[in-house]
Amino acid sequence: MKSTALKITVFILSAILISSCIGEPEFDEIPEITFKEIRTVPTQGLDSVIIKVEFQDGNGDLGLDDEETDGDYAQMIVTEDGDTIPNQFFFNYFIDVLRKEEDGEFRPLTFQDNQEFNGRYPKLNTSERERPLQGDIDYSFALFVGTLGSPINEGDSLKFRVQIADRSRNLSNEILTDGVEMKGRVVEESEEEETGQ
Repeated sequence: MKSTALKITVFILSAILISSCIGEPEFDEIPEITFKEIRTVPTQGLDSVIIKVEFQDGNGDLGLDDEETDGDYAQMIVTEDGDTIPNQFFFNYFIDVLRKEEDGEFRPLTFQDNQEFNGRYPKLNTSERERPLQGDIDYSFALFVGTLGSPINEGDSLKFRVQIADRSRNLSNEILTDGVEMKGRVVEESEEEETGQ
């Protein structure tokens, strides 16, 4: 098995729903997301990245169960020309990694074997009716830093472009996170103090 530059380790950490039967808010049926927070947890050779976004959706058709792998949510689909291609909507959480280049601009990174970091968040509407939903989704994955053929090196500044889809395959708006610096190792307190001087 080939080593990969990055590896998704955890998907959804939490999803907090806010909904009320009385005076329910009116949201668009196309989901909307807002960036809230990004943080990293460095260990030897990799950084775990946790991205928090807030979502709003008018009818609550958000999320996929693990066993939903057929039909609209199959991993591969056949085109009208008979070609078999990957199905974008096998996933419902889409993420691109951007690195700050020498000119100060953030540009998308290409990884070994064209690896992507899209994933799934679970069904969020546990009721048997359509209802507006609002809450947070935390998405976590690991980036190898300076190892295993990764294009990411210690000190690189990264941002992440995020988009989600609902069960009707409507795509939300895209958001761009704040920048974070990759470390790839645990930084000792003394080093942080020296850096801050």
